[in-house]
Amino acid sequence: MVYRHYSNTLLPSLIVLLLCIQLPLLLFAQSKSITACWQITARTAGTTSGYDIRIEQYRDKTNFFFKRIDSLRQHDMEKDVTYSKQRNAIRSATTVDEATYEIEKLASIIELFEVSRKDSLNYGSVIPNPVLKSLLDSLMTMPVEILSNNAGLKNEKQVTTGYSFHFIRYNGKKKTADFFTPQPGTDTHPFLFRLVTQTLAFYRKEKPDAIITMDLTKTY
Repeated sequence: MVYRHYSNTLLPSLIVLLLCIQLPLLLFAQSKSITACWQITARTAGTTSGYDIRIEQYRDKTNFFFKRIDSLRQHDMEKDVTYSKQRNAIRSATTVDEATYEIEKLASIIELFEVSRKDSLNYGSVIPNPVLKSLLDSLMTMPVEILSNNAGLKNEKQVTTGYSFHFIRYNGKKKTADFFTPQPGTDTHPFLFRLVTQTLAFYRKEKPDAIITMDLTKTY
């Protein structure tokens, strides 16, 4: 992503927003044989609620990884010296570029204090959902301008009233998409909306005791 420089009055707000939606981002190493990979992060501003979805497509298999954030060991984290120093580094940032770099470092620290649950699904060359498979294949090379387009966004309240999302796509080892969005919808980011909803629907069908429930995701 390319960020512009902003005034000091706007910078604190931008830091808070970036922090809320980028905290859990700690990517797995990319396999040499992987063909495509999606990393989806969803967080609510001002809370520790959220979830992650990771989809790995290989030539001969597809893996799904799910993570649910239930809480944060806030007291222990506040006593951590490394955490305190990194927060100060963010406060001292003078540009969005610098703040983003420091936030990414803070994310790896905060993740150590998350209380979360994880789950996964693993399949061979064919996953038992041809509609989802077709969608994943079509999104593999879709231009980022189409994926991230939000021309249908009706109002900015979606940023604060729903989840904020961070989408990253890899083709092989190359990162081919990396952007933030408010909560995707049918009128705002239809392809991303289908990616999230169809993946979660598939997961819940395969595992009735899925950790990412509709109570957590609300509209998904």
